[in-house]
Amino acid sequence: MPLRHTLCLVLLSVACSPYEDLNGFPIDREALDGPTSDAPARPDVDPAPGQDVAPAADANDETDPSPQDGAPPADDDGPSGGDGRIEGGGTPSIDDGQDVEDPPHDGEPDTPDVQDPPERPECTPIDEICDGVDNDCDGRVDDAFNFQADIRHCGGCDVVCDHPGAVPLCEQGACVVRECVRGYYDVDGDPSNGCEVERAGRTLFVDITAAQGGDGTIEAPFTQITQATAIAEEGDTIEVARGAYDGPVLIDTPFVSLRSDSFATWIDGDDDAPALQISADDVRVHRIGVNAGGGETGLQVVDQDRFVLEDVRIQNVRGEATGLLVLGGQRGQLADLTVFDVRGSDAAAHGIRIQGHEALRADGVEVYDIAGGLPFTGGITLTGCDAADLKDLDVSGVSGAALAYAISVDTSADARLTSISVTDITGRTALGVTLFESADASITDGEIADVAGRRAEALRGTRAHFAVLSGVTIANIAAVTDPGDEAAGRAYGIAIDDTADATVQRTLIHDIEAHAAWGIQAEAGTERLVVSYTTIAAVSGAADGAGFEVREAATASITRCIVATAGTRQGIRNAEGNPASSFSADTTDSFGHAQGNFVGLQQGEGNLEVDPMFADTEQADYSVTEASPVSDRGRYGVEIQLIP
Repeated sequence: MPLRHTLCLVLLSVACSPYEDLNGFPIDREALDGPTSDAPARPDVDPAPGQDVAPAADANDETDPSPQDGAPPADDDGPSGGDGRIEGGGTPSIDDGQDVEDPPHDGEPDTPDVQDPPERPECTPIDEICDGVDNDCDGRVDDAFNFQADIRHCGGCDVVCDHPGAVPLCEQGACVVRECVRGYYDVDGDPSNGCEVERAGRTLFVDITAAQGGDGTIEAPFTQITQATAIAEEGDTIEVARGAYDGPVLIDTPFVSLRSDSFATWIDGDDDAPALQISADDVRVHRIGVNAGGGETGLQVVDQDRFVLEDVRIQNVRGEATGLLVLGGQRGQLADLTVFDVRGSDAAAHGIRIQGHEALRADGVEVYDIAGGLPFTGGITLTGCDAADLKDLDVSGVSGAALAYAISVDTSADARLTSISVTDITGRTALGVTLFESADASITDGEIADVAGRRAEALRGTRAHFAVLSGVTIANIAAVTDPGDEAAGRAYGIAIDDTADATVQRTLIHDIEAHAAWGIQAEAGTERLVVSYTTIAAVSGAADGAGFEVREAATASITRCIVATAGTRQGIRNAEGNPASSFSADTTDSFGHAQGNFVGLQQGEGNLEVDPMFADTEQADYSVTEASPVSDRGRYGVEIQLIP
């Protein structure tokens, strides 16, 4: 009997063709045997569930020894006889792929006692609702709902974020207070009771175009902001019409809001005091511009809690210049804040300087055009600001005569920077981001680019224990040589010193150029630096440098990375004198270094020394092509694997 007559096992009947004559499933004889001219047509009748169906009568029950068209010839050594049909429900046997012979039977169907297969329940798709059921029949339960961010289903179905007096926010599956509505304040910091303090006072109106002698009503507004702040009580709101108003302005009453609906509303300061000063808790400023007027400070907050600065713009700061200065306090908030045109002449300059303020929260901060002299110039400086949480930071155009940096986190534990953009930082020593004595700090997602000086570093970590850098692109870091300065002409993507248990992951480092250049360097005192899923490319140091170097008295590991600098003599290097066990590499590709791809370190399994075949280096696309021996499933060389 030819192989075409081989049928599925009865015990596998659920997976067999729907034409089997088992357990009520009909068999299509023409599909199995081919059409026969004299076979009667089978009526198209479906059996009742579980009911056997008798096979149709066959007018020609003789064995046809010739194969049908397209079927393989019968095996001469195999059993013969029969036509491959199941008579009376008989079950075929399978013998290592040989032809199937009808088993003998005594007239009674030899049907095994097999239960009907369970019927798959019908699924009628409807719009997905949050109820733990796959309503739309796509195989996923409640997939239309984001339990991490949906305020109606925060952390689970029907968990509603509804805090009294607050605009709620679902953040990573937990309900928090985004902001308090007008007249309500969150004093205790407990999100479960929302903004629990109500201070709904008067509304005082200010309009510089109004007639003199007004009383602050909407019919007779004040003409200056200072008139309103002088009589403001707790809970009052000061509504300011567009225009330029005289400063300095002092808000020293708690629970006062100063706001405008126009971006053309400004406070003009002078040399004597900050243009705007907050000296009370729970003060809110919304959409007010601050023109320091050549003064040294634009906006100042001293020892105050829970201030909110939203849509505030600060500019034209001179002398020992600081755009925004915050000293002390806790739980202040910055949202959509812009600081620019801050110039320190021969003195220091800061776009934003915050010192000793705990649990600061920022979402949307832009700092640009900051220039200063000695000793340093900074975009954003945090000192002693534990538990700071800053998101969407954009710092550019910072230049200094000596040290210039975009962001400095100093002695601030558990500080978190998310979605940062740092560009165009220049100085004798130029730093993108610096972490100093800041344990558990993290930088997640963003870019640090175009940092230039006699010494240039995208990221410097000093005693930054347990710090994490993840998902950041570092590019175009350049240093020029100065014959009178031995430290000049050095450029680093990342420089870590005297730090324990730091992590670098999902990071792209490229185009680091100087007399001596490093993608990553672990300096003395660094312990257990872990680098993974990271690509280091286009690092050019004519005199010295490496893609990744561990200096003496430091320990580190690198795994699932690509190091193909094309410009340094060595790829991954353990300093001379360091034991090989202090630096290990595994499942990493290091390629194209004349003096060694892996130098002086302990190699694990899976390392490569092959061209990773970057997609387009001219366009800074350092993903790899499909033909690469390294698998790249992400933007930064993530999931680097050997391909057999």
